[in-house]
Amino acid sequence: MTARRRAEIVFIITPDRPDLHEYVSRGFADVPQVKVMYDRRRGERRRAAEGAPAGGERRRGDRRSHAERDDLRGLGWALVRVEDGAGG
Repeated sequence: MTARRRAEIVFIITPDRPDLHEYVSRGFADVPQVKVMYDRRRGERRRAAEGAPAGGERRRGDRRSHAERDDLRGLGWALVRVEDGAGG
């Protein structure tokens, strides 16, 4: 038997649009598969510690897609579909 996948929709909204965050939150308040959140990222998150030796970058790249970044910049929001393979 194959595990069921549950899709979750996440609206990511820039912090400078609290009106939009409130509007979308109210609109999807009764839909448990939809989450509305502010974009919490601010620039590069990993910073070299002072005096630490320079090491190679361990990350393989930004998890955020180009389209998502463009939507956040231009529209003030992005829509992401997250699939959970943990069945249920």
